[in-house]
Amino acid sequence: FSLATEPVLPMSALNYARKVNELVVDLLSRNYDEIRNLTLDVVGITVNSAKLLEAAEKFEMFVGQNSHETTNVIITRQINDIMMMMERQFIYEFGLPDRPSFRHLLFAPSSTKYLCRISIPRDN
Repeated sequence: FSLATEPVLPMSALNYARKVNELVVDLLSRNYDEIRNLTLDVVGITVNSAKLLEAAEKFEMFVGQNSHETTNVIITRQINDIMMMMERQFIYEFGLPDRPSFRHLLFAPSSTKYLCRISIPRDN
């Protein structure tokens, strides 16, 4: 229930960035033919996931430096707005394929492995 009571949302941009990097590493560790069939820009994905991680680290430093500033409404609002915008980037409004009730692209249960966590929710 701390989501409603904390001045700063109890979320971590770094957790999201680490998960994205984990997914990229998992994707790139697959068979080359499987990746080639996906027609992915491997360099672009790698570079952008590294940029996301770097930005998340900087943001977490900013949050850490300003965590004591909970009385400063502007900074608190700025931090919360950034976190909410980041969260929204991982929500697919129409839901995942064959599972419209699951909309989060990073943290959704597997459609094939019911008892384990999945690496990529859209991967069937």
